[in-house]
Amino acid sequence: MTSYYFSIFKKLRVIGAGGHVNAAPGGLNLNDPTGIFGGNAKGAFLGNTPANSPVWAVLNATAINPAPGMVMVGAASWRKMPLGTAPPAWTDFQVNAAPPATSIVERLGAWITAGKVNDTPAAVIAAMPPPNLLATKPDTTTTVFVASSPTDDGDRPGTVPWNYWETGQIFLTDPQTGATVTPAQFAAGSVYNLVATIGNRGPQGGKYAMPPTVVQAKALVMVFGTSVTPAVELPALSNMDDASNNSLYEVYDMPGKKYELVGFRFNAQDIFDGLAKAIETSGIDLGGLPPDIWLQGQSSVGHVCAKVIVRLDSQTWPLVGDTPLTSNRIAQKNLAPFAIDVQASDPNNPPIVWRNIMAGQAFLTLRDTRRERFKHNLFRIAGDLPAEGVELFLAIPQKSFERFFNPKLMRSAEPIALVKKYGQKPPMPDCTVLAVKNSKELLLELPNLKEEFVAMSIGVRIDPKKIKVGSQFDLTLLHSAMITPPKSKGRVPELSEQFAPGLTFQVSVVNSKRQKLHAVAANS
Repeated sequence: MTSYYFSIFKKLRVIGAGGHVNAAPGGLNLNDPTGIFGGNAKGAFLGNTPANSPVWAVLNATAINPAPGMVMVGAASWRKMPLGTAPPAWTDFQVNAAPPATSIVERLGAWITAGKVNDTPAAVIAAMPPPNLLATKPDTTTTVFVASSPTDDGDRPGTVPWNYWETGQIFLTDPQTGATVTPAQFAAGSVYNLVATIGNRGPQGGKYAMPPTVVQAKALVMVFGTSVTPAVELPALSNMDDASNNSLYEVYDMPGKKYELVGFRFNAQDIFDGLAKAIETSGIDLGGLPPDIWLQGQSSVGHVCAKVIVRLDSQTWPLVGDTPLTSNRIAQKNLAPFAIDVQASDPNNPPIVWRNIMAGQAFLTLRDTRRERFKHNLFRIAGDLPAEGVELFLAIPQKSFERFFNPKLMRSAEPIALVKKYGQKPPMPDCTVLAVKNSKELLLELPNLKEEFVAMSIGVRIDPKKIKVGSQFDLTLLHSAMITPPKSKGRVPELSEQFAPGLTFQVSVVNSKRQKLHAVAANS
């Protein structure tokens, strides 16, 4: 389905720049996405069909015959648009549009016929950082970044917190209404728009700016986990062809010292299929589970993490090892809480709720690519967990555990015989289960993973006799690496700990009349 805001409105805005589409009092204001839904003394700009919609009729008449003139819509006469010499955007989106892409007139007409669905993300627009944050930035050329906090001005670290995966300005919106949504889980067949805020610290940029400065963005969705994991790229909503999987979002107009939005199609089933294929291709050890079943262990079609990256076409894309703390051209957001009801049939042996996660090498392909810098991968648990009543577990595929983990480098974690001790099945057929003795002291250390991944499951067991209904707490898995400073020249340089992307669960406990334990793990 064509996105009005990201495909039609953005194209009409650059076609109308410079007065090519009349924006005089009473005319159509193409700087406002709601303008097309208004009208003037002659009538409404949109009708129920393309033919009785003046905004379509004046553009269609020019597409048929570019000579100036008038066109009748009902009893009113309207001037053909664009005015004067055709702007470059009109040439690109209409004159030179070739199949399978549709022209802007065809796209506009199909959108009107389909019911004029308005997916303008009004709430995201309202939440954009105030432009005055960028007013004093000294950048003399277009300098783009992705917002990682509600007050992000492009400085690093600036206002970007350490748990930036919770504050990235990346949202899911309803493609029918544009309203911001937080789905309980990603059901098969569900489709959303993924919307991200980008900023420009310098003068105006964009493909149709003068002079042109090409600004591009991409969105990647990864398996829920820490650092880097297998990923798929999302189709850009700027595509001229709705069926295209092209992931390159073109920013037509990037205002100077202001913020803008980029958008991508988030199809849950396509993402699930893509991630399952990526996991299968990578050969990751999943402890005996097929990729699709392992992903379903993340709830429905998978709890995922989104990254949005941006660049000028003269720049390379941010590297895999970059984080929002080190690069302002990347932002990250963990998406969609996942919920599950667990039957607490035996209060003396409550079930363990498992969630599958994945981890990769922290800071992989950081700009200083000397592999000897990546001495360790360290895992810790943070959060406000209750002192009693909550037990934590980690499950790791047996082969991966034997290959990557050294029990001597573990603190406050020990292997247990899960079936024998609790009478419960592990989340993977062939895995080692670790019981966390003290979450505040937990420390797991892995070697350099290079370009490999480790699949894991994190388990939470809540004792209903010790945890009150309504209790809520956070559980954060921190992933870091001990690396040497980039400018270190010492023969034996000191290592410093740097934090890579992690993940956060929000766990709440409720009790229904059927004596169910309800655990919600959320990232938002």
